[in-house]
Amino acid sequence: MAQANILIDKLDAFIRKYYRNQVIRGLLITLSVAGLGFIVVAGIESLGQFGVGGRTVLFWVFVLASGGTFLRGVLWPCLQWAQLAGGLSHDDAGKIVGDHFPEIADRLLNTLQLQRDAKKSASNGSKELLLASIDQRTETLRPIPFVAAINLKENARYLKYAMPPLVVLLIVGLWKPSWVTEPTERLISHRQE
Repeated sequence: MAQANILIDKLDAFIRKYYRNQVIRGLLITLSVAGLGFIVVAGIESLGQFGVGGRTVLFWVFVLASGGTFLRGVLWPCLQWAQLAGGLSHDDAGKIVGDHFPEIADRLLNTLQLQRDAKKSASNGSKELLLASIDQRTETLRPIPFVAAINLKENARYLKYAMPPLVVLLIVGLWKPSWVTEPTERLISHRQE
């Protein structure tokens, strides 16, 4: 049964890396949406100099867009990672790993099913046979690096969406700070004339 624990440990490591990847991607997307949203909302407010109603709408559109992106892209995967919300089961993780390593897909899922059957099995004879089969299958799966199915470097492509708004904000903030601070103050104080 020690072999079975090795398989579960490898799947747990894969699940942790899967959610780490989701959180990194969510942070980059949230930065993109928040940065671009701030530029658009501050630009609209700067040009329009709206009253209370217009600024309130702009403020809440920005907050809901940025907050919704953060909740969906960062907080939700964190909750799943901490197992506080529904997340990947070992079977789900096995399917994802199997998609990345097609040569082991059936063996991995069959081994997981055999593990469940071994836990349910009451007779010692059939249980010993199941455990021997699980150990043999797990030994063949041992050299496969499940965590290699997740490539954190693929998140770099989201940098091209996150960086431009942040660079624009930095340049404008250094060049003409009032273009950033004045609309921001009016938007934050959206309930005041």
